[in-house]
Amino acid sequence: MGKRSAESATSRQRNRAVRLIFEQKNGRIKLVSTQRVNMIAPPPQALTSERVSRGSWFELRDQQDRPVYRRVIENPLQDIEVVADDPAQPLQRVRVEQARSAFFLIVPDITGARRLALNQEPRQIVRAASAQRGKSARKPDEPTSVEFDFSNIDE
Repeated sequence: MGKRSAESATSRQRNRAVRLIFEQKNGRIKLVSTQRVNMIAPPPQALTSERVSRGSWFELRDQQDRPVYRRVIENPLQDIEVVADDPAQPLQRVRVEQARSAFFLIVPDITGARRLALNQEPRQIVRAASAQRGKSARKPDEPTSVEFDFSNIDE
């Protein structure tokens, strides 16, 4: 194989990602589709985190259950990104309360990494009427973690 062919093969491999499409119904999340896409996945963040850290994130894991890719994200069940009329902020996040929704994540196509762990911060439900009366809002739920296997993409 010539130098040019090897470079283009490496470039194609680096530009491969997997789109994972999820559906949520009444708080239960299901992986409904996996698609290989020709794009560069967002850059990874630190692979280790403090157990007491807050927020939502996902990890791509290898066959030995070691994280090989990690990204912090907005809670996909709490708010969505929408196009706004404000030119200073054309994309904004809006809180939603839906019994059913869908979202997707883009991960790099790393050989041998076919498990995804999704860690979600608790939904933050603030009751405006309670807050106005001086009562405290409902205590938030505990963080949740769910795992998905998408090894069937290689079949």
